[in-house]
Amino acid sequence: SRSPLVVRAEDADSAILQYDIVESVPRRVFYIDSSTGAIRTLGQLDYEETQTVMFHVQVRDTGSPQLSGRDMATVWVEVTDVNDCPPQFSQPEYNTTVLLPTFNNVSIIQVEANDCDSPNITKLEYSIVTGNYENIYAMSGNSGVVSLRNKSRGVHKSPHRLKVSVSDGPHTAFAFVNIKWEWSAESTLRFQQAVYEAAIVENSTKIVTVAVVAVVGAELNEHIVFSLLNPSPMFHVGLTSGAIRTTGLRFDRELQDHFQLIVQGRSETSSAEVRVAQTLVNVSVLDINDNCPVFVGLPYYGTVPVDAAKGDVITKVHAIDLDSGENGEVRYE
Repeated sequence: SRSPLVVRAEDADSAILQYDIVESVPRRVFYIDSSTGAIRTLGQLDYEETQTVMFHVQVRDTGSPQLSGRDMATVWVEVTDVNDCPPQFSQPEYNTTVLLPTFNNVSIIQVEANDCDSPNITKLEYSIVTGNYENIYAMSGNSGVVSLRNKSRGVHKSPHRLKVSVSDGPHTAFAFVNIKWEWSAESTLRFQQAVYEAAIVENSTKIVTVAVVAVVGAELNEHIVFSLLNPSPMFHVGLTSGAIRTTGLRFDRELQDHFQLIVQGRSETSSAEVRVAQTLVNVSVLDINDNCPVFVGLPYYGTVPVDAAKGDVITKVHAIDLDSGENGEVRYE
């Protein structure tokens, strides 16, 4: 067992001292040996209820008259969290509808779970357990987002009931996701372009508008709401403006040189009929010369024959540059 915390005091008159915890509430949790000053717990502490405990210790001598110390010792106890709480889904069942036509990689629903343990010691991992026949769906292990992987297979097999799980390591919880597929009502609502093209310079952190999408065929005073069906932390679309803007995060072409956003325009008419239109926005990340060439296969060795002639090849060095086009051309000297 671990050594207890010990408080000590000195008295020039008496070698025998008595220690006592002053506050009544801490005495329910902690015990102090009156002779040695050793402090021990009386039971288990729950981090989810109490993270720190503070109390005072008073010391007295055994002389006559009995005298108490002028100052009291302050004791701070920090409770360390352990992974003892299972995660819990926000609800046992989730229901959603996929409106057709649609695209692959569309985010369908996000399930949420929480864990009372400290996030410093737990990491939640989501997964699909059963019901994902033919791999129609995919699930992000980090966020709990369920997305569409294969729309052509899914359209013929609706509805679907997925059993999903969330785990923090030793503990696991389960929930169900019911997914229904429906064709959206025929309407004249459509985007001005089936595909939009845009570009952004890499390393840029400015918040700029890369494209503005617009629908035609809307009825008078019809309220259209825009959204990204495959959300990206790099982009945001205006709910009513259709303006697609960057979020200020840095673009790195060497990590990802292209983004394809799926934008939906959606309205609900007075008759509660849902009208939707969808379009694609391709955003290319333009290269700048931000990478130095680097030699590969170091170190290099070569031998020179004694009878080597001028111009003979001794060895060959090789370098690469992660930039593209002229920015990635390597010259040796």
